[in-house]
Amino acid sequence: MYSKDTEERITLTIHEGLICLLLPEQWNNGKQVTLALGLPDNPSGRRQAQLIVQEMELDYAKGQLKEWEHYQKANNKPEVTLEVTSNLEVEFLRLWDEFINSYRTQIEETSLIFTYNRARNHIIKNPYKLFSQASEMLYLRTYP
Repeated sequence: MYSKDTEERITLTIHEGLICLLLPEQWNNGKQVTLALGLPDNPSGRRQAQLIVQEMELDYAKGQLKEWEHYQKANNKPEVTLEVTSNLEVEFLRLWDEFINSYRTQIEETSLIFTYNRARNHIIKNPYKLFSQASEMLYLRTYP
């Protein structure tokens, strides 16, 4: 970004689903250096990686390149996204089914039948169906 030669730019690479930086050989006495960011390969991770790259290239152009830990700590802040639901009228069974569907490709069919369906049957038998009733479940000993 700040150099005329494209060979002097940092390259983003992906290794096992994580973003890495491939530093130019000119920066390291002709040696190829790859730095693992530990950021996932998704839009948020790529944005954070690009900020790190811009900062490193700017510092290199100024002749003030810092230690790797500085860039890693300064820019590797996890981006937290919370979805707050004030409505506690969510059904346990619907939530369980969504959970199982999200992991369906990772679960063996026999486990799905014998373990997860068994838990699903207990949820169906439970008289308390909503999260708003969860505090009442603490005192529940047996199903009617």
